Amino acid sequence: FNASGGVSLLGAKIGGDLSCNGGKFEAKEGSALSCDGADISGAVFFANGFHAAAEVRLLGANIGTVLSCKGGAFEPKEGNALTCDGLNVTGDVFLDDGFQARGAVRLRGAMIGGDLSCKDGKFEPKQGSALTCEGAKIGGVLFFRKVGEITGIVSFGGAEVNALSDDCES
Repeated sequence: FNASGGVSLLGAKIGGDLSCNGGKFEAKEGSALSCDGADISGAVFFANGFHAAAEVRLLGANIGTVLSCKGGAFEPKEGNALTCDGLNVTGDVFLDDGFQARGAVRLRGAMIGGDLSCKDGKFEPKQGSALTCEGAKIGGVLFFRKVGEITGIVSFGGAEVNALSDDCES
């Protein structure tokens, strides 16, 4: 799937999965993909060759199982790469296994019922924040190990995590 303009799923109700695996999303202005307020009963996949050349938004979205960005590339020309403030995910969030963000990744106030995995992820904004999880609640384990690259500020201020698995290098 290739989109050469912004795709809007604002407030959408999806009774299963939203799979964008291998999709290419570009937008000259605004967001590449907007899912603000979406209610997705299954999983969301931005993985396996997914590429966004502008911001991907999931503000206040509800995801019934997992958000997987394994191997996804989020490369906006400017601004945020992935904005998920107020996101509610029943299961896990995967920003790992080759995940790459060339803009800020925001999970402010996100509610994650399972794990947040950043293993082998790259967070390389042009400036400012790399990963912001201020006020997030993570019901499982925060895996912050073997993170590939981080060039920017990482903030978990006020976040609650059930368990942490990290390493000195990351």
